Amino acid sequence: MKSYLTVKETTENTIIIKKSEFIGKVIPVSTEDEAIEALNAVRKEHYKATHNCYAYIIGENSGIVKFSDDGEPAQTAGKPIYSVMQHRNITNALIVVTRYFGGIKLGAGGLVRAYSQAASEVLDVCVGLECIYSDVVNFKVDYSFFGKLSAEIINRNYNLGDVIYADDVNVTVYVPKEETREFIDFVFDMSNGNYMGEHIGEKLFEKETKV
Repeated sequence: MKSYLTVKETTENTIIIKKSEFIGKVIPVSTEDEAIEALNAVRKEHYKATHNCYAYIIGENSGIVKFSDDGEPAQTAGKPIYSVMQHRNITNALIVVTRYFGGIKLGAGGLVRAYSQAASEVLDVCVGLECIYSDVVNFKVDYSFFGKLSAEIINRNYNLGDVIYADDVNVTVYVPKEETREFIDFVFDMSNGNYMGEHIGEKLFEKETKV
């Protein structure tokens, strides 16, 4: 499974364009059923709205994709929302942009810009989650080598787990699965064959980030 970027929690943001209110809401979802349930909840909440346009991307390699203009002119709402998500590499998420019409028509180009802006701005204010399929690797090293190992963990942007200080330093590192063998071999060579990492498990490591 590949690592992916999603959102931590449901987030909402509102913009006003030529008296129309555009309410962008991003919701984390992991299945299409969850996306549909969340979409229906937004529709129920905003049943008086002019439109509830949406897009969702779900699954490994973004295998499930759907978007809808919900009555807006074709290609002016759902696809622009989807394009923003695609550009930001967001998956396992639903974005709904609810519009309350303010009486001024925006035209096709104006609608594309409005829905794109609403989707983009709600992502700007949400908390992202980088979800990394990782191997849990344990190293038991002496204190003199621990500094070198720590520097490599930081340099490679790996995630440090538990560090236990005893006679030796017991270090747990979360390494992206596709890099595990290379990193273990690197540490072995860097230590002149003194330290061999041990693969002790797997973990979906979640790290907060901007999207």
